[in-house]
Amino acid sequence: MRHKLPTESSTPVRAPEVSELETLVFCAAEGSLAGAAARLRISRPAVAKRIRNLEALAGGPLLDRGSRGVRLTVAGARLLAGARRMLEERDLLLVLIGEMRGDAGTSEIGGLQELLGHSTSRSRAAQRPEALLAETERVLELVLRASATGVVISDPDTAVVHEVNDAVCSFTGRSRQQLLSQPLAESGVWFDLGDRDRLIREVESHGVVEGFFARVRRPDGTVRVGRSTARFVSLAGSRQLLTTVDDITEEQRLATLVQSSGLQPV
Repeated sequence: MRHKLPTESSTPVRAPEVSELETLVFCAAEGSLAGAAARLRISRPAVAKRIRNLEALAGGPLLDRGSRGVRLTVAGARLLAGARRMLEERDLLLVLIGEMRGDAGTSEIGGLQELLGHSTSRSRAAQRPEALLAETERVLELVLRASATGVVISDPDTAVVHEVNDAVCSFTGRSRQQLLSQPLAESGVWFDLGDRDRLIREVESHGVVEGFFARVRRPDGTVRVGRSTARFVSLAGSRQLLTTVDDITEEQRLATLVQSSGLQPV
């Protein structure tokens, strides 16, 4: 008889073990239970058991299992962020204890390492970027929000927008949800779609394009002009277009006024 997973209203009988959270992180990084087992140096059944324990506590599946490996479910992605933060704290604690003891070689605190989640120094070092990713994401979010320069991350092939900051929303006169809901090519943001096609071609040819003039049309029909820099970046193994833009509409308007008046700029 199969045991049912607890419902969302059920209270977990215990907190997740760090070793179980560590296993989820490696499953997400490797994309397979076998890959996680190799990284953790444990058996595949042991990995599967740890994931089942987490799923029982979470009240639902954390991984979608397929013939090509595993992928995080929505619940799995939510838990992964917390797991990374806990592992980061684990690593920092172990480093701190090591510094306090002055131990540069073999650790004599194996009991504490086992309690915090057993892994070798080498595997902790390899995993540390994963553990720090959540903190990096938070810092990047703060930087993007504070930046007066617009930032857009989009798919160069489909024009689907993955992320924008507040400066882009102000520049285009649209909310973040509106910009992320459809490809920019279909949203009416571009004053001339030919501008985007030309931008992509120039990035393809030169790698980086600076000083590109991008024109956008706001919902009220007004047109804004931005000075952009664009380049391709790799995110999660896929090629994306990173574009920054500064609104120079008023600067352009003033330059046109000065030119039409015959005055010399100061």
